[in-house]
Amino acid sequence: MQLPVLVSCEHAGNRVPASFRRMISVWGGRLDTHEGWDIGIRPVAAALAGRFQAPAIYNDISRLVIDVNRSLTSPTLFSREMKHAAPELKRTARATIYEPYRDRLHHMVSTTIDRQGFCIHLSIHSFTPVWKGRKRPMSAGLLFDPRDEEAVTLANAWRPSLRAALDGLVYFNRPYRGTSDGVTRWLYRTFPAGVYVPLELEVRQDLLTPERRGRTAAWIARSCSPLISAISAL
Repeated sequence: MQLPVLVSCEHAGNRVPASFRRMISVWGGRLDTHEGWDIGIRPVAAALAGRFQAPAIYNDISRLVIDVNRSLTSPTLFSREMKHAAPELKRTARATIYEPYRDRLHHMVSTTIDRQGFCIHLSIHSFTPVWKGRKRPMSAGLLFDPRDEEAVTLANAWRPSLRAALDGLVYFNRPYRGTSDGVTRWLYRTFPAGVYVPLELEVRQDLLTPERRGRTAAWIARSCSPLISAISAL
């Protein structure tokens, strides 16, 4: 039986389309850092999509161009260099990157709901191990709205096996809150309560170095049996 699961990865790569190549010189080395993308996370999203046999959507364009995981009014929608770019360039980023990604994601959620009655949306990200000089102790985080009973149930089901798979701490709503600005919050406000259930996974980037990311992705995918059971029981 096909589970009502959709996987997305908003910061899967750091590609820069030709229209924005002029910005590369001002970004410098930042394009290859966590400022440019969620380092190493795409294999995790792909492994989870395979584990659930779920449709997946990836944005592989650098968030230094435009951040598809931020609302249009967010101060971090554009990097500081893009904020000072020509208005035409910003309109192009919105029209050719931001809106198509969000439109496609909305359509995929809507299609899942139409076919199966509801949608479990797994949004997959990674985070830098050190932020503002402080080490982050968790190996992973599960982000969700604590008022959403279905999301709480799924997070509680998944955390023990995820913690065992990564041999580390798995925190709830850290290093970010599940109610922060992002595509899951936007969709949560778009679809009726109980019909759309988002759960975000954040993985620490030192677990996703080139030599480790394949192994980490496989471990995370194997940890999903309790989550699958919990989804089936909803």
